Amino acid sequence: MTPSAPPPLVPGWRRFIASPLLHRVVGLLLVVGVLTWPLALDPMGSLTGFPNVDSQDTVMLRGLVADLLTHPWDAPRSQAIYYPVGFPILHLTPNLLDHLSVAPLVWLLPFPLADNLWWVLVLLGNGLAAHRLGRVVGGTESAGWLAALGFLSAEALLREANLSHAPQSLMLFAPLYLAALVELWRAPDHPRATRRAAFAGLWLALSALAYWYYGLFLVLGTLPFLLKLRLRQLVAGATVLLLLCGPGLLPQLLLWDDLPLTSGRLMPAPARADDSFSALPGAEVFVAQHGNDLLFWLRRVPLDLANRLSLVLLVAAIWGGRRLEPGLAWRLAFPVLLGGVMVLGPYLRFGDGLWVVGDSVIALPFQWMRDLHPFLARLTWAERFGMLLPLGLVALAARAPWAGWLALAVLVENVVVSGNAPLLTTSVQHQRCWADLPAGDRAMVVLPFRRAGLRAPRVGVQARFHGRPLINPVLLPPGAQTPSEWNAWVETQPMMRYLTAYEDGSWPEDPGPDAVRQFRDAGVGVIAIDVEPGGPLTGGGINRYKAGMTRHLGDPIDLGCALVWWLDPDVGPPAPLADGEAWRQSAADWKAAHPAPSLDTLIQPVWDSIQAQKPTAPQEGP
Repeated sequence: MTPSAPPPLVPGWRRFIASPLLHRVVGLLLVVGVLTWPLALDPMGSLTGFPNVDSQDTVMLRGLVADLLTHPWDAPRSQAIYYPVGFPILHLTPNLLDHLSVAPLVWLLPFPLADNLWWVLVLLGNGLAAHRLGRVVGGTESAGWLAALGFLSAEALLREANLSHAPQSLMLFAPLYLAALVELWRAPDHPRATRRAAFAGLWLALSALAYWYYGLFLVLGTLPFLLKLRLRQLVAGATVLLLLCGPGLLPQLLLWDDLPLTSGRLMPAPARADDSFSALPGAEVFVAQHGNDLLFWLRRVPLDLANRLSLVLLVAAIWGGRRLEPGLAWRLAFPVLLGGVMVLGPYLRFGDGLWVVGDSVIALPFQWMRDLHPFLARLTWAERFGMLLPLGLVALAARAPWAGWLALAVLVENVVVSGNAPLLTTSVQHQRCWADLPAGDRAMVVLPFRRAGLRAPRVGVQARFHGRPLINPVLLPPGAQTPSEWNAWVETQPMMRYLTAYEDGSWPEDPGPDAVRQFRDAGVGVIAIDVEPGGPLTGGGINRYKAGMTRHLGDPIDLGCALVWWLDPDVGPPAPLADGEAWRQSAADWKAAHPAPSLDTLIQPVWDSIQAQKPTAPQEGP
């Protein structure tokens, strides 16, 4: 018998085009494009999400962490803020994984392109991880797509992305963790069971490193799975978890009473609240406001608290759950039930207010948990338990029939109904002229120097464009204090006393060449005034600063968004605009023509003051 000829080799490019992974990546990138539209039209002039203090802090911290990685000898302080003293990074954020993951993009790409690309990759990763979970539970490609689209477009995920909450948006490890547990439950004696348990520990550890409380949420939500594991599997997973999380968590536990973000000495000030919240102590109002009411699964606002569930996904989850093994179905339903209870917050709510019986409120399991330990008391955002809801629902839905059509229906429903889809964008096109400042190691001071409240982080966003260390103070977490050495330096520098005198309403005397020379010797290279229309200064304030300082320092370099006095002897000055006033008028006109949307949020947006103004109706003639 003549042996048959071997099958012809398939060219590599054809195998690549036929790859299911490529199809998933391309398909999910298209979905991400829809969910972030119109970001793709202007990735160099816009940022993902609406402007708020957290989004601006995230932008600043990405620059600080990337800078610190290139200057490890400065650790744990970053010299990029509170120059020349610096400030400890862990006093600003307990979560570093998101900043570490974006650092290569920060080094390689300009701002804001680096940040926008990171968001696209994170959303893509969330979808791919959920696809894996769907295939593990449902066993088909269409089951993977139902899980991917249901998870990627879920309210809990889009809410955090719209707030630019980078740690909380890194949800891709949660579906991988749950998929590993499902495999262990189905095949506890598989030859690779211990290896799968180690991977489950890896995914849990990465979830916790992204946001510490996600580790807690996932452990609680998967207890029925964990209690079923063999001892050696528990040991394997726990060992990986401790090895990865221990070095990051241990310093925070040891310095619990010293770190502002964990000490809990000061609670955030309560936002506006319904009259029923007067039944609570003042320190508890903020936490209670972050609870949902019993109809949360239908509510699309407030945008930053919403945990709305897709009705199509709910039906698919019930349908799919009935087709699963009974022991697996209730285990996958458990995180949904737990999340549904915990998002209600510390006290039972009724609409916008609390359910008050007499003079008392009704405590819920979330509050019982917070009372157990100071670590748990720091959890003040009950809505974040909502990440368990889509995680369990998409796993249950993976066994539903017609999964492909259901996946499309879930996506359409979420895009149409969700208040967070597509994600909002923030224009930063009129801050890009800060990038015209030549790069250098010398610090800069931006006027106004001291900015109250939510406007303080603006200088951190500008720093991502120019890349120079900042003398300016930034908005610090509750309980954190500006470094005493920095306060002393500001008070002893003649040039700093001269600059801050303008903010006190004075017309200071000429600081003289010695003050300028001393400033330059201290490592300062740039003095700038933030003159962007809609920024911190009115036209009168700009004229006052400019007139006073020009008398003593000469004419500034007009970049449009900034007036600059150049002190850097190492690098040449930037080229001025031909007509800075015309640039500012054009910017003001654009902002007036693009007013900020009206948002129903608990967190206050920090829109540009021109865009935040409501357009006035034209007056009718007599």
